[in-house]
Amino acid sequence: MELALPGVAGEDMAHDFVHVVLVAHLLSPVCFFSFTTPAPPVPTCLALKAAITPCGGIRAIALPKEQKSLYYTQCKKYDTSGLCGPKQTTPHYSCHKVLLFMNMDTLRVFCDVVTLRNLSRAAEKHGISQSAVSQQLAQLETLHKCQLVDRKKRPLELTAAGEVFYAAARDILERYDRLSSEIAGLAKPANRIRLAAIFSVGMHTLQPYVKRFMGRYPTVHLRVEYSSVGQIYDRLLRGDVDIGVVALAKKMRAIEVYPFERELLVLVCGPRHPLAGSGAVDIHQLQGMEFVAFEQGVPTRTWIDTILGQYNVAPRIILEFDNTETIKRAVEIGSGVSILPESTVRTELANGTLRALAFSNERFYRPTHIIVRRNKTLSQAGRYLLELLRKHEGESTA
Repeated sequence: MELALPGVAGEDMAHDFVHVVLVAHLLSPVCFFSFTTPAPPVPTCLALKAAITPCGGIRAIALPKEQKSLYYTQCKKYDTSGLCGPKQTTPHYSCHKVLLFMNMDTLRVFCDVVTLRNLSRAAEKHGISQSAVSQQLAQLETLHKCQLVDRKKRPLELTAAGEVFYAAARDILERYDRLSSEIAGLAKPANRIRLAAIFSVGMHTLQPYVKRFMGRYPTVHLRVEYSSVGQIYDRLLRGDVDIGVVALAKKMRAIEVYPFERELLVLVCGPRHPLAGSGAVDIHQLQGMEFVAFEQGVPTRTWIDTILGQYNVAPRIILEFDNTETIKRAVEIGSGVSILPESTVRTELANGTLRALAFSNERFYRPTHIIVRRNKTLSQAGRYLLELLRKHEGESTA
């Protein structure tokens, strides 16, 4: 992508020139600047260097031969990175232009704005301010001379141009992430596999498979990490992990999804709860009952809400947590009942701190899935682990 700049004939143009380049830099921190004769006066270059260097911006500045020496002498005190040394300048006198490589982070922010349909949520995900997200979006629209997002609607909606840009941006990110993954894979030793799983599956359902794998490949370092669902997807796309295991996987073009185990869902209560002595429970008995739930947005919460909705049952939710372990602790102290995978409460059942009741209406299950980045190249041991997990596609844990 090229951005043509007006000629810079004198110091009176310095302010406008630096402003244009700063705007360009906000769009991409990787820039190459080249000027025709007459080049910007040294003070302009110094102002430009002082403004951009703290942001990590300039990779090279091309100056006519007669100004190089003066520029290097005066600019040296600003250049702490050595990026403006003689070896990295390539004179080009045909026109004023800025060559920009689109910033991947900007594309990610834009795609997350589209997915989340909310500027503040996208800002929170990337750890930046909402105004920074708004500025990046405005810069993209200025660059392409069109409106990408209709800000008057809530939640936000894409314009026709935004739909086209979003499809292209998503394709670029997928290609870039695949490239990064492949390059990272070349640097990784073949005897190391990284697997990321949500805590409830990793601590309980996954353990027998880990033991079997280690029996087959005792010299391979299998690192099992426990992460949130969002972190697993992000790290998988970046190539930081090889295989992910989640509940209720979402469909994505860049990710292949395979069924894993179907975990039996049971009603969980404390040993002193009125239902504790029941052999089974009718789901309608949960109507208005104090209930400890997963947080909104957790896939398992959505799944359980759907089950309850099918029977027109609405328990009284008094607590919400993002993980099974905290939910179990709350149920143990009598805060309410909950619905959890049976595999996650076996230790508590053995210790007598919880009771698990089957539903008399029907058997409910939580699907779990294996996720791998599409076109991911796995080692022989990695392929064995994937096939080992896939051999149990769709099987039930109880």
